[in-house]
Amino acid sequence: MAIRYQVEQQENYLLLKTRGSEKSRAEASACKTAMIRTAGQYLVTNLLCDERELDSRLSDFDTFELASAVWEFAPRVDRVAVVCREEFVSDTTRYQSLIAAGGLQMKVTSDMEDAKYWLGVDG
Repeated sequence: MAIRYQVEQQENYLLLKTRGSEKSRAEASACKTAMIRTAGQYLVTNLLCDERELDSRLSDFDTFELASAVWEFAPRVDRVAVVCREEFVSDTTRYQSLIAAGGLQMKVTSDMEDAKYWLGVDG
């Protein structure tokens, strides 16, 4: 299944749900970049990315390209929480480090309630 995403505006954050599996690294990166740009159309300061139904592993280069796209959007965002499956948490931590280098606060976890608590939004 190709990667699909859904954007839902909540009261005080934007929920980005991603599901599917990548057919190529380029597809995964293109989908995430499109998702981030779509999110940029909303006036929110917190993003909650639900990637628990996503089977995707990006290369370091793809991760850097994605981080660059987030940096373009970052001036309007205070915090980003990414919720992924436990087996992807360590891979996603590389992405977290790249984002932090750009000045954006980010948390990667496998626990949705932990992510909401960190963002300061209602569970």
